[in-house]
Amino acid sequence: MKYSQEAIYWIWLQQIIGYNSNISDSLIEYNILPSTLYKMKQDEVENLKIFSSSQILKMKMTSLQQAENIFNQCKQYNYSIITPDMLEYPDRLKNIYMSPLVMYVEGDIYNNIDSLPFISMVGTRRMSSYGKKVASDLSYDLALSGFTIISGLALGIDTECHKGAIKAGGNTAAVLGSGLNIDYPRSNSDLRKSILKHNGFILSEFAPDTMPISRNFPLRNRIISGLSLGVVVVEADEKSGSLITSGHALTQGRDVYAVPNSIYEINGKGTFKLIQQGAKPVASALDVLEEYFWLYNDKLVMDKTNGSTYRNELPRIEPTASTTLDNIKNGEIIEEVGTKQKDKKKSMPIYLTEKQKKIYKNLTEQPKRIELLMEETNINMYDILSCMTELEIYGLVKAYPGKQFSK
Repeated sequence: MKYSQEAIYWIWLQQIIGYNSNISDSLIEYNILPSTLYKMKQDEVENLKIFSSSQILKMKMTSLQQAENIFNQCKQYNYSIITPDMLEYPDRLKNIYMSPLVMYVEGDIYNNIDSLPFISMVGTRRMSSYGKKVASDLSYDLALSGFTIISGLALGIDTECHKGAIKAGGNTAAVLGSGLNIDYPRSNSDLRKSILKHNGFILSEFAPDTMPISRNFPLRNRIISGLSLGVVVVEADEKSGSLITSGHALTQGRDVYAVPNSIYEINGKGTFKLIQQGAKPVASALDVLEEYFWLYNDKLVMDKTNGSTYRNELPRIEPTASTTLDNIKNGEIIEEVGTKQKDKKKSMPIYLTEKQKKIYKNLTEQPKRIELLMEETNINMYDILSCMTELEIYGLVKAYPGKQFSK
């Protein structure tokens, strides 16, 4: 658990000014510590000309008790508390509007976020089959290239983006619109565990026990975009929350990308609008990679981005003198390697657990109901569903309605 000696005071101050105040920007800019504010007299606080009269009154009436309770709760859960006075607090977030005063983190937040290529990927919860495939393939290729994929752990596009990154063996992180101890959405419980298991982290500016109410999500979106170099909107309608994220990105000076869709598809209207407004269209990971490769050429790998069409068959392309951005993009290398590997079958990863191996061995090309798998493997339903989440992320199984699965 990471935290500073100021942690309780930062939590105390967050309880006073809330989550949607630009007062945090002034405090960070002038390097004012909350412990100093706590000890100031009322007229001294007034002279700062930062707080309203009602906030000053609330400041004097609020004790440290609630902040101490939250701190102890985080200690119990082993959550880190990242505040602006810490090295772990990213400069990227210090430079956005309404910087978060406190961030609660499950897992190990990376110490050098500002030097890492983070890309956020967002989209609708009500995705189409096209959006699902694009989200999975694109996040897979971006993660394989060295990007850390950040999203919101929501159902739909967010979920597929996290899964694609994990499947590639890359890094991914999630920003929540609720307290870290709130299991939301419940159906993504196993995915959340998988993010942590694969060296990712879960972040929220909301204190533990904060419920996922609707007004929290637009607020968390500014952190998703703020941590990133750019935002890729995969699939969104005209009123999608993803457009709020892209709006934050623009005001924060981040790049905005959009995946084209059919003009007849409702989930294509939002991305089409973004492209009209100047967002860069994205047809493959290379469209994003080429924007940052020369800036992060020590962290991004050009030759691993082979294109999603052959991503299950292709081995790693070793760079040669003729391996350039243009000939990868034009499909010359993809066509050559893809032809040779066309009939290669997937093998079981050696890192599967014994339960996962046992379940996988009992699967066939035809979907099987979970009740039959329970009978064949003598493994309970909870463990099978948990294993299936991992196996699906690895691309080894397919899930069907009615709790049915196949290879």
